[in-house]
Amino acid sequence: MNYRSLFAPHQLESSLLSLQPIIDAATDLGAHLDIIIVGTLMRFTPSAGWTSLDGYWGEHYSDTVKRCEARVGAVREALAAAGVSGEVSYECIELGELDKVLIRRALLADASVFSAGNVREHDTMASAFNDLLLGSGRPVLLLGDEARSLKPLRRIIVAWTHKRESARALRDSLPLLSTAEDVRLVTIDLADEDNAPKPDQGVSAYLARHGINAEIDNLETDGLSVSETLKAYADTIEADLIVMGAYGHSRLREWLLGGTTREMLKDCRKPILMSH
Repeated sequence: MNYRSLFAPHQLESSLLSLQPIIDAATDLGAHLDIIIVGTLMRFTPSAGWTSLDGYWGEHYSDTVKRCEARVGAVREALAAAGVSGEVSYECIELGELDKVLIRRALLADASVFSAGNVREHDTMASAFNDLLLGSGRPVLLLGDEARSLKPLRRIIVAWTHKRESARALRDSLPLLSTAEDVRLVTIDLADEDNAPKPDQGVSAYLARHGINAEIDNLETDGLSVSETLKAYADTIEADLIVMGAYGHSRLREWLLGGTTREMLKDCRKPILMSH
């Protein structure tokens, strides 16, 4: 069983070309692609001498709707040209209300998918990424900056810690791991965690029951950060995908990513599947 349904938010201000890696991913996985165009509405505050913003707000809303409708048509054409099954819709909404809309849509997908460049460059997509990764209960597939096919996924790295997030990522990645030729289950030694547990045969046995043979590796940081160590290892073995748990917490209704999770977004060259 593979991922059969992907959900992808797309910011109206980003280029249509930024969707191509996501369409390619849906093609590689043979997945249905649900795309929502997000038209962010600005919140205006009247300045001195202004009695009403009704007219200005109406014009702003109407212009955003027209632009969204045009983008929906263009995206539908791109999906048809690629032969990808998909649905395209739009939502004109203030940023503070966006999380509820996106999470509700993501609940009915196998995974949400983003391009790393869009997450770094657009605040709306960064917020959507945080909300869906830490709030939807679904994995998020982050496509790296290098053009890379997901078909086939020959070599996959699973970053393992004995924590809920890692176990969730392991479980969520089973459909992809089952198609790989080489699965590496890795831990990273930290100087301040001398007694950190290593992967054991229990993890390997769990994967074996799903028909997956995994090689266990323990990595030394050698002065690098966890994210740098993981990325360097992925480059060395020419991995096609990294699987990892995403860590974060909620503060005042805002999802905040942990340090390593944030660092993985920087200079993200390879696809990463994250789960929380």
